Amino acid sequence: MESEVQADDREALLASKEAIQLAERDPSGMYRFFNRGVSLEQKGQEVEALQAYEEALAIKPDFVPGAMNRALLLHTRNDPRAKGAVKKVQALLKQTSKEKQGEPKVAQALWLKSARLLEQAGQLKEAKKAYRVLLTQFEKTGTPVVHLEAVVGLARLVPEAELKKLAPMESQEAWEMQALAPTQ
Repeated sequence: MESEVQADDREALLASKEAIQLAERDPSGMYRFFNRGVSLEQKGQEVEALQAYEEALAIKPDFVPGAMNRALLLHTRNDPRAKGAVKKVQALLKQTSKEKQGEPKVAQALWLKSARLLEQAGQLKEAKKAYRVLLTQFEKTGTPVVHLEAVVGLARLVPEAELKKLAPMESQEAWEMQALAPTQ
């Protein structure tokens, strides 16, 4: 019995140390709200998730992941605020992209998330632009996986002839990967 109490005490002490470390890394609580939103959304608690994302954005209005998740959730719920939320994400992405020019992989990840968001929101023209940015601006600094994801994303949105002009591929295998893209 005593060893169970000691084990519980150790677990409680470890949990409190982890909580203190998290609070030190995130004194504003922004990430706590964001992570709570993600968790609630996965559980299907969309209203509560939306509130959590909004709390994170109240702390840091230019928090791109929070703005993206909020916009996607609003779009999924057919909320009339979705269109404005998507526009806000686009503006934040442009601003953040300029700030992260020295960190191409971060900027690339943001552009990919934006392209997916725009595609899901039905803003196909803007989604095409975002995928094209991935293929052109990050051609030398981007990761092959994201480059391929951009090709597959464009494959869903543009005719093959136009795609070949945008993203010439050396390997037939890469073009065959296009077949994995779901058709609309």
